[in-house]
Amino acid sequence: MAQFPTLYVVRQSHHDSNGRSVELSELASEYGFEFLALLDSEECQHAKPDAIAIEPADTSTEFENIRSQLQAFWPFRHHRSFLAQNVLIGNHSGIEWTIFDCVHIAGLSLSQSVQLFGREFCVVCARVPMSLPSVHLSAESMTERVGSLFGFHDLTFEVEEFNRRYFVRTNDARAAFDILHPVAIDYLLSLPVRDWQFTGSQILIANPGSHASESVRSLMQEVIGFVSLIPEFVVDDRAIAQTFKDPHT
Repeated sequence: MAQFPTLYVVRQSHHDSNGRSVELSELASEYGFEFLALLDSEECQHAKPDAIAIEPADTSTEFENIRSQLQAFWPFRHHRSFLAQNVLIGNHSGIEWTIFDCVHIAGLSLSQSVQLFGREFCVVCARVPMSLPSVHLSAESMTERVGSLFGFHDLTFEVEEFNRRYFVRTNDARAAFDILHPVAIDYLLSLPVRDWQFTGSQILIANPGSHASESVRSLMQEVIGFVSLIPEFVVDDRAIAQTFKDPHT
């Protein structure tokens, strides 16, 4: 049986969370997404500075889907406990999106409050109607090189600037080169450095920090731009049936 990361939902958070929740709620409305703020306004009024009350994630379909989506990706496959809030779920440009703020919890205690420890991320997960090779693009580091020993191969490309910017790991070099063709490489070089992960039908970016709605919108557009560059023969060869959930039903 697969062991999913433990996902906790936020019931009260830092002083600026209400403003961010409103901003992301408006973004969700713009795209027709479902928005789960996961905040209790009465408890937020009595929140202690830098403290947070948590509870285990809801067992609803949305959270079961999020847990199952996360297990294949860094950092979720290495760290088991996370707080999540401001969840957006919906469909746009032929892609099913799950977007949320999260923070890895170190030394988690299931008491009423816990200090926030660990790194904070804005997570953008996109599900596309094709099966992608497992590929991880990250900034070059010795840590990533050690990680490459476990069933993944290091790839190098003809574009030296790309090799300097990204360390690429994959378990299917041929399929990885199919999606990381010269035009796609030029596109990635035109963008800020991101941690790109591909596996199955999903693309995930875990961007450090929490971001304004415009940054979330930019991350979505970057993913849409990359997907548009996937060659037709890859789309045809790797197409899978995709049934999207209507968040309003």
